[in-house]
Amino acid sequence: MKTGILRVTVLLLVITLTGCSGALALRVKSGSSMIFGYADGGDLGDTIGAKIGHTPTSTAMRGRGTGKVFYILNVMPGDYFINEVNFGILGTKVGRLKAAPQEPGRLWSIRLKRPGFYYMGAIKMIKEPGGMRSYRAMPIEGPGKYEALDAIYEKLRDTPWGEKIEKELNRLETAGY
Repeated sequence: MKTGILRVTVLLLVITLTGCSGALALRVKSGSSMIFGYADGGDLGDTIGAKIGHTPTSTAMRGRGTGKVFYILNVMPGDYFINEVNFGILGTKVGRLKAAPQEPGRLWSIRLKRPGFYYMGAIKMIKEPGGMRSYRAMPIEGPGKYEALDAIYEKLRDTPWGEKIEKELNRLETAGY
């Protein structure tokens, strides 16, 4: 009996120390950036995540979504391609926008030169006639950088990223965004 209690106690301690609560996973790495953008999935639901890679065949970094805004944290300087945006309803993926086979990994591309906040812009999924799940992405005048970042701030306010985002929002407000 004592052995079982000890195992449970050790397991809970390991879970706490490794950050399974999520807070440790949201730490701010020195010299890193946040990439974010707006993607309206229409009837496919909210944006629930995105993937990026250094090259079309590199291992993808996964991001998160909130409403119609996606974000990827702790991205180090370099060239990146957003190669997939996922949409869903109640957190369940029901559709995705992937790069075309002739241009793998190139939905959006970006070069990060120094740490900061990089807004990718806005797209809307447009249903193609004839296909049940046939969509194309169209650039739109969507929410600006401030509005998109503010939506992310609401989700990350109580994490280490919250303070950085708040400072960036204040800078944007002062600059007239």
